[in-house]
Amino acid sequence: RTPMNGVIGSLEVMQTLDMDDEVEMYQQTAASSARDMMSMINGILTLTELQAGVLYAECSAFSPLDLVDRLHERFSGAAQSKGLTLTLDLDDKLPPAIRGDAGKLYQCLECLVDNAIKFTRKGAVQVRFSGQPQDLERMHLRVEVMDSGIGFSHLDEALLYQHFLQVDGSMTREYGGLGIGLAICRKLVELQGGELSHRSEPGKGSCFTLSIPMLMAVPGAVRRAPEAKAQWGHVSRS
Repeated sequence: RTPMNGVIGSLEVMQTLDMDDEVEMYQQTAASSARDMMSMINGILTLTELQAGVLYAECSAFSPLDLVDRLHERFSGAAQSKGLTLTLDLDDKLPPAIRGDAGKLYQCLECLVDNAIKFTRKGAVQVRFSGQPQDLERMHLRVEVMDSGIGFSHLDEALLYQHFLQVDGSMTREYGGLGIGLAICRKLVELQGGELSHRSEPGKGSCFTLSIPMLMAVPGAVRRAPEAKAQWGHVSRS
């Protein structure tokens, strides 16, 4: 990870410099490619840790809105470059802070949103956060990632979430990737005591839904900066 962090950090510093349009385009392409490579590295390391049985779920307070901010920052450029509409919906009934493993949850969502954008040629990708309280201390967080992409026909559950599998061999050439994202995503969700399900129709798109048990956090457990990105139009509160 260290060499890639150096590459990504240097490219981020470049954003503070004056660049002409052509150089800026090259910088954005390089930064996007570096982030994709880092995701692949993280995926391989996570898969190795999962197979070795040394990865465990952690529990700390986090803000669902922080996850929305991170996903928007990570994928808005990729969606825009393909002419796609990326929408993130945060149910206003969700508490401002909950307790769970935000890092592993983000890694799951990063995989699902990346796939949604990758396999969608036109239309939209929507990420919808909602929650269902169980009692005063527990709740289930539900996140749906929907797209209007190529979809896929019925596949056996074990086959779809198999390591290094892509639905069609030609997809590796056209869309890239290692074919380990969904396998890792499901294992991480199960590690947190949750479930990952899907529905899809060829030519119409797919919807992946994860449901993970969370704990309620003490009010004020997570502090957000006053300038936190809660206002941009990509987030709608339903």
